[in-house]
Amino acid sequence: MWAKRLILVASAAVLSGCANPWHKPGATQAEFEQTLSVCQLEAQHAVPAVMAYRMTPGRTHTTSKCKDNKCTETTTYSPPAMTAYDSNDGVRAQYLRACLFRSGWSDEEEKK
Repeated sequence: MWAKRLILVASAAVLSGCANPWHKPGATQAEFEQTLSVCQLEAQHAVPAVMAYRMTPGRTHTTSKCKDNKCTETTTYSPPAMTAYDSNDGVRAQYLRACLFRSGWSDEEEKK
């Protein structure tokens, strides 16, 4: 989960132009954006997407309402659902983070 956050935070910082959690002495935001792009490409090539699927089981939910000694029950059925996800997402985010570190960048978490 933290892997997705890392990519989202880095991407959001680049897109919004606001300060990002990555620092490198003397570096500019443009240099960070360039390094991030290179690292994202490297990570995608080194750890390609591997799609997997997870199934959420179906379920029923029954509610009861009573008024004036008359009760009614309502049953709702949610069918099973398949969700696709990239099983390499976390590993790719770790690769991206390592690439940024190799390029001389550090994040605020490391400073604490």
